[in-house]
Amino acid sequence: MTKSIDRDPPSQIRAVRRFNRFYAAAIEAMENALFKDYSRAELQILYELAYRPHITAKQLAASLSMDAGYLSRTLAGMVRRKLITRSRSETDARNQPLALSKHGIATFKKLDTLANDHIGGVLKQMTPARTRRLIAAMQEVTQAMESRGEAVPPFVFRPPKPGDLGWIIHRHGTVIAEEFGWDEHFEGMIAEIVGEFVKNYDATSDRCWVAEHDGEVVGSVFLVRADHATAKLRVLYVEPHMRGHGLGRKLVDKAVREAKKIGYAKVELWTTRGLDSARKIYEGAGFKLVNETPHAEFSSARLEPVGQTWELDLSQQAVES
Repeated sequence: MTKSIDRDPPSQIRAVRRFNRFYAAAIEAMENALFKDYSRAELQILYELAYRPHITAKQLAASLSMDAGYLSRTLAGMVRRKLITRSRSETDARNQPLALSKHGIATFKKLDTLANDHIGGVLKQMTPARTRRLIAAMQEVTQAMESRGEAVPPFVFRPPKPGDLGWIIHRHGTVIAEEFGWDEHFEGMIAEIVGEFVKNYDATSDRCWVAEHDGEVVGSVFLVRADHATAKLRVLYVEPHMRGHGLGRKLVDKAVREAKKIGYAKVELWTTRGLDSARKIYEGAGFKLVNETPHAEFSSARLEPVGQTWELDLSQQAVES
């Protein structure tokens, strides 16, 4: 008898493949409706040459991960249709610079407008909230697939603007609460912390930073006065798709440096046992665990109700610029 083969992949793989099938079908439907006179390869080449003029066929093949023979045949057809032009190369046809012809430029602009209008029409059928969720999900997929260890553009750190504090409460009440199984009392605690920050804010001793990446808010941290010698580090948060790029450590380091400049002798923070990623950030910044106490402020199905107090002694550290 032939041994049966287990063809049921893990759920994560099934989810990716399901998304791939859905996305491929959506793109194919749009291309069939709008671009039926052009192959997918031709559309990709038109787009590349519109934004990367004078790229060579060799570079184009690498950029599109396209077979060199298939690319050569496609380019030849596009030359015959007067969509692209080739500059001469004395040594290697693969190194001939390519560019869109006048007809090619006009064709690209027409197709680009059709695509923009089609996508704009799809988005208009959605509510603003659903559109925001869709765009955020697309950005997260792109970040996850593109990062693979590459450097990300610099983060921008700034004071909060109107709406940012509400965003901080919302992300804690949704993302963090869902990750660790906390109930609504956790969101209530975050709201109280943020409300107290606004109510008691003192520009000489208190700080809040919001982190942006490519125009998107992706993190936050607070530094508030506990007493004349002690600051509290509070509400550290990093968006899931930005984790692994050192943003949490950058936010903590920024708060610590500012605490030194203000003149605090100590920074303390309170957290819950089991938040291992945050613990590594605190330890890396020099914080020491000084106390553990059971708490029942908010319940979790996944973490022990044990609060932790961490401290960082600044009294012997030099102020950094």
